[in-house]
Amino acid sequence: MADRISLRQVAREASVSLATVSMALRGDTRILPATRELVLAAARRLGYEPNPTLSALAQQRWQTTGKFGGNILAVVYHDKGAEKLSRDAAYFSPEPLPSYQQPGVAAYASKLGYGVETFNLATYPNGRALGRVLHQRGIRGIILAPLYEPIHEPAIEWAHFSVVSLGASLFQTPFHTVDLNCHDQIMLALERIINLGYRRIGVVLLRHSINLIHDEEREGACLVAATKWKSLGVKIPLLLHTADLSSDAFQDRYVAWFKKHKPECILGFSNGYKERLTLGPRLRCPEDFGFASLHLMGDTDNINCAGIPINDTERGRYAVYLLDLLLRGKETGLPLHPIVHKVGFEWRDGATLPPVRNG
Repeated sequence: MADRISLRQVAREASVSLATVSMALRGDTRILPATRELVLAAARRLGYEPNPTLSALAQQRWQTTGKFGGNILAVVYHDKGAEKLSRDAAYFSPEPLPSYQQPGVAAYASKLGYGVETFNLATYPNGRALGRVLHQRGIRGIILAPLYEPIHEPAIEWAHFSVVSLGASLFQTPFHTVDLNCHDQIMLALERIINLGYRRIGVVLLRHSINLIHDEEREGACLVAATKWKSLGVKIPLLLHTADLSSDAFQDRYVAWFKKHKPECILGFSNGYKERLTLGPRLRCPEDFGFASLHLMGDTDNINCAGIPINDTERGRYAVYLLDLLLRGKETGLPLHPIVHKVGFEWRDGATLPPVRNG
């Protein structure tokens, strides 16, 4: 009897990842129709058929004992205490996962039959010690939270674990990663702002003193956008700053930049950029300038603000989904070709950025 065709063989035939094959065959709506058809065609060529017996056994194994079937996902983070963190490191939330990511992780983990526990790497002698604790407890899945210090990846015996990195660390991790698509974030926001009739769009971005890929993606997108929409008369003056938003030095530079370029609207991370102009030069929003945020959190201050809600619930959910695939496929250790999955964004209209009235 011929050997049964595996998902890995289908992935190789279609030149896509194992996760993409699994999602496509399940009919997951996040897979583009063209990609799904590519996978299905490869499966047909190879004669792939799902093995119902193995699927049933795997499901039974996953849900045999206890509330979580004996399966715990470890969220590993690194926090020595706020007083010991550098200023750049302190920018990151001193939590195992930022509170806005936790619902996606916890809710979807529970849906799949997992429990979630957090482990602070700083409370163990070294990564190997933490790895031994996890291994002895039978924990096989790790979500690696953003690490707060520019260290090499923890010296855990990764061969025992399936690992997904959630969010941008201070260094590039060698694991499959779920993160934000910051280039598309800027391009989406600028396109919507242009469609509302704005042509002088000031962009204010925080430039960390450490090298974060998010900074490079956003700044690069501004340059691309300025060229792309130049024929429409669009100008995108960019202000980069490293100073604290509340500092006098930033305030003086911000106001001088605003007076020089006279932007019709501001695109920035938070309401603080809007408030600096309303409290300082006493300009009015939206009467004197429009404003859109790149980081809407859904709180009361943002309820009428235009911009992009940060999609961290989906980011946390997809990290658990990907880790579940790795665990079921028994894929452990450092991947040969790490995959970075970028979560997209949606635009939200708001009173701070009304359409431009011609005439």
